[in-house]
Amino acid sequence: MRLHTTFAIVIGICLLAAAASAMTGYTNRALFDSAIAGYTQHTVTNFDAQADGSSAASYGSLSISASGLASDGSTPIVLPPIATASHLAASAPNSLGVFGEDHEFLAGNGDRITFNFSVPVHAFGAYLIGNPTPTGSPPIPFWRMQVSGFDAYSATDPLYSLDTGNDVYFLGIVSADQPFSTVTLCSDNDPNAVFSFNADDLVYATLPDEISLLQAKSMSSGYVRVKAIVTRVHSDRFNIELADRSMGIMVRGTGAVRGEATTLLGNLMDNGNGERCIELTQIIARTRDTPPTPLAMGSRAVGGSNTIGLQIGVPGSCGPNNVGLDAQVWGRVTAIAPDYSWVTIDDGAGRPLIPGVTGVVLLGKDVGARRWIGQYLVARGSVTLVDYETTHLPAIRVAAPEDIWSP
Repeated sequence: MRLHTTFAIVIGICLLAAAASAMTGYTNRALFDSAIAGYTQHTVTNFDAQADGSSAASYGSLSISASGLASDGSTPIVLPPIATASHLAASAPNSLGVFGEDHEFLAGNGDRITFNFSVPVHAFGAYLIGNPTPTGSPPIPFWRMQVSGFDAYSATDPLYSLDTGNDVYFLGIVSADQPFSTVTLCSDNDPNAVFSFNADDLVYATLPDEISLLQAKSMSSGYVRVKAIVTRVHSDRFNIELADRSMGIMVRGTGAVRGEATTLLGNLMDNGNGERCIELTQIIARTRDTPPTPLAMGSRAVGGSNTIGLQIGVPGSCGPNNVGLDAQVWGRVTAIAPDYSWVTIDDGAGRPLIPGVTGVVLLGKDVGARRWIGQYLVARGSVTLVDYETTHLPAIRVAAPEDIWSP
């Protein structure tokens, strides 16, 4: 019976940095799945529809090959991969094995499996089933997965056991930017840990193509990947914008940092008030940058008049659509919400807003607290629009108390 040991090297995620790209190794399938939640074209190859002993060399864009050493321990040999039902699998009845008497790969004997993709992928993972006993102090990981110069190492404690001598591990790699075409699974990481193993439930996925913010605003729905600079972080959302300030969009979700160039995945939608937005799935890359300076806007320019993609403009506004951009506005207070959740300010243009009130709306927590009618304010925030009866009103969403002040 295999003796379970305390794993001291990798827990859950193998956080190793690759010089050329943002890659992360995973030893937990649930965390791996979470990391690729917004990736597309998820494919799982589990070998279960095949006859026992049939070839496991080709699956559409994926081809599998294996190699090892002969019984003399020095002569390289080719190991034909097969689907085998001879051993317990992560998903019954078949797993990936090798042609021969026992249908298993041998660790410590130089056996390695190579997975080649004719269409590059951004993520790959596999269950590994075997009976390894760790050696060394701390214990040496059993397997090493290689992608484009990046190495991910397996855990030394299994996720679970199917039966005595059939412990289940997971090892995978996720790239947040560059795709890859070849994955090599090496089993000679610990030459003293001699054991047999099989692989199962191969999973691989790709990132959506990166699109522009204009393309995003022109799509009604779907998962997208975009990159822009975070300009303003609100409690439950944030806004991103191109460096040239030509376009911005609201993202519903948390975890962003103002001033970071952020690549994210999310689902396109309408927020219910006429504003196009992205429902955040995950932030996959970020680098420090400088947020664009807010655009100074007169009240009649807030929102813009024209439609850009599917993003509507604001009735009564003029100029290009600017919903989603970071802006600075100014004016005297013309109305205050009873719960202080909004105020309106007028820069002197007298823009009609609601009956008896002119200007634009400032939104934010307690934005109306300690304000009074006629007070002159300057505010910075994200251009948005709000529903009012049968129309939309121009608005600026303020993120923090320091974003609004009285000169």
